Amino acid sequence: MHVCGCLNVLLCIDKISDIIRFCVSYTIFVKRGDKKIKRKKIIIIILMLFASLFYLASTCDKQGKDLPQEVLDMLTDEQIEQLKKDGLNIYEGQNPPNVEGAYLADNEYCVYSSDGDDDWYTYDYYYNFTNQSGDTLIVAYNGGPGSDISTGDLAYISGDGDNFSIFVESHGIVYGITYTDVTVYSGTIAADGIHDFQFGFIMTSKGDDPYEELMDVGEDRIFYRRRWFG
Repeated sequence: MHVCGCLNVLLCIDKISDIIRFCVSYTIFVKRGDKKIKRKKIIIIILMLFASLFYLASTCDKQGKDLPQEVLDMLTDEQIEQLKKDGLNIYEGQNPPNVEGAYLADNEYCVYSSDGDDDWYTYDYYYNFTNQSGDTLIVAYNGGPGSDISTGDLAYISGDGDNFSIFVESHGIVYGITYTDVTVYSGTIAADGIHDFQFGFIMTSKGDDPYEELMDVGEDRIFYRRRWFG
């Protein structure tokens, strides 16, 4: 399910207007109609107004992103903007290209890491994108012995034209520590494969980690492959 940014902003503005009209009319009613109502009730109404405005403002900002609702449930607005700031392209839109196929990505370079552990290359990874339908697809990958392997994860895709971004939420246990992260794959589909392929991930939650074995929540890494792969 996609969220149309402009429409949701208008809806949020309309909701805010309704709240303001209600509070103003009720305040007038209190002043003119029943003088026995204490001033503190008016103060409560005003506080409710400010709380509603704050909530709707944050909701409107997040809904303004043209991404699947499931992605907005995985990532906060701040996390999406952080990934962009750190160098990851995130392509919004409701008309992503078809990316089904098998791909090889070799020599993916870590261009950024929140913890400073960058300037290194990954294993060669084989990706398989299948069952694309609407804004969902299945992502499987294999990085060889000793690396990550996934036989198929449900993912969500956004984009427009030839540009796309794929979002996958993963849950796992490493060193006995539970964690959740979100990986984003972005690129431009072409006849010979995928150009300007990037992927990045951000840690969104983790269990007790007294020896700091894993990245902290909110930290991210960005990888880039300059050449096409396919």
